[in-house]
This record gives sequence, structure tokens and C-alpha cells, in this order.
Amino acid sequence: MNPIPTDDVPNELGHDISDIDLHDVPAQLENTLKPKFHERKSLFNINIDEIFETTTGDEEVQEYKDDIKARQLKWIDFMVDATKKGEDALKTYEGTLSNREDLNPIPEVKPNAEQQAYLDQGPDFQNFIRGHLEFRKNYEVFKQKHEEMRELQARIMERCRLRLNIVVANVFNQNLGTETTKKPSKRG
Repeated sequence: MNPIPTDDVPNELGHDISDIDLHDVPAQLENTLKPKFHERKSLFNINIDEIFETTTGDEEVQEYKDDIKARQLKWIDFMVDATKKGEDALKTYEGTLSNREDLNPIPEVKPNAEQQAYLDQGPDFQNFIRGHLEFRKNYEVFKQKHEEMRELQARIMERCRLRLNIVVANVFNQNLGTETTKKPSKRG
């Protein structure tokens, strides 16, 4: 084993480890572990008797609960009172609105006898709905036929383009074929 250099030993122990008296070490260790009474208390040095001496904590909790319950009752009373006042105020406001003529600027218009006779001869709601249902059926049939016509038109256009491309290709081939059979003329 290598000896421990004295430079690494803390200064309290001295420069030589052999200066430590091994008989004093347990006593010093025991003194450091014994709790001493200080003005400040920690979690580790509280006496059980001190904990149970004061019973004011239970009384304070009960006072707090009573205070909270009283505040809750006050709040409920306040809300009920405000709701009742609001309902009463709304009823009085609605009463003033219904009694005022100036708030209803559009007077009720009743048709005269001639106009009423014309309205009575007009179509009723059930006939209008029946006519509407027939119109919807006709619209659906038209929509379907219109889609079929568009598809047919698209197919015809595609076939026409294809036919036109074939004719153009034939014309190109004929033109290229006639050029190769012609003999170049001499210029002279």
C-alpha cells in the first residue's frame, strides 16, 4: 500500500495522522450526535410533549369552518335576493314595453274585403308543397339527364379529337411519302 501523504490531510488533524488519539474518537463522535437544545427547533429535535400541549389548533380549525359556512350562507342569500330582484325588474320592464305605443311603430294592417277575397282564392300551403315536390322530382330527372348529356358530349369530343389526329397523321405521311418519291431537280 502506498502511504497517505500528509498534504492531503486536513489541517485540524495536524500534519501527521499518528497525532490522532483513537481513544478520543468515539467520545467526540458521541458528542456530535447528541442533540443540543437550541432556540431554533428542527424536525428532529421536537419533543412529543410540546406537540400535545397546545390544543388551540382544533379551535382555530373549527372557527375557520364556521366562518366559511357563514360566508357561504351569505353568498347564497345574496344570489337568491339578486335573482328575485332581477325577475321583478324584468317583469316591470316587459310591462312597460307592452303598454307603450311608440315602441310598435308598424301598425297592424288588415286587408279590406276585396283583398281578403283575392287572398282566399289563392293557393294554400298544402297545394304549394305538393307543387314543390313535383318540381323537385322534375329537377332531379333533369339533373340526371343533364349529367348524361355532358358525359356523352365529352365522349363525342374525345372521339372527334382522335379522328382529327388520325387524319392529320395520314396527311403528314402522304406528304412525306411524296417528297421521297420526287427526284430532286437539277438547277443549272
